Amino acid sequence: MNEFEAPVPVLKPANDPVAVERLVTELIATGEMNADTVADLERIRSEWQAGTLDPDDSAYLVALHRRLIGASAGLVEASSAPASPEGNDALRQALARAEAAEAEVERLRAELAMLRGSQEPSA
Repeated sequence: MNEFEAPVPVLKPANDPVAVERLVTELIATGEMNADTVADLERIRSEWQAGTLDPDDSAYLVALHRRLIGASAGLVEASSAPASPEGNDALRQALARAEAAEAEVERLRAELAMLRGSQEPSA
């Protein structure tokens, strides 16, 4: 089974009421998120609190956290049954968004390093 065949994690509030809060907080605390990603994370947190979080956004949050911080240990998944084809598509989309966010972080790091280098006094 590869990463695209794994079940899409859906965070369950009854089983882990602070999962989204914890993941969002940890991601923002890295200081590596651009403004758009922070806005997406805040929206996900708000939707979670309102009970309207879309499963695709839940999968995106878990995938982004796993990608940037490491395994999201202790998260409760809604089901251990194999994902449906639609679930696989949602996971692929979530991974693509996570990879795009990671690429943006790397681009910004390179830009920051370049800017820091151009600010050094000339000898």
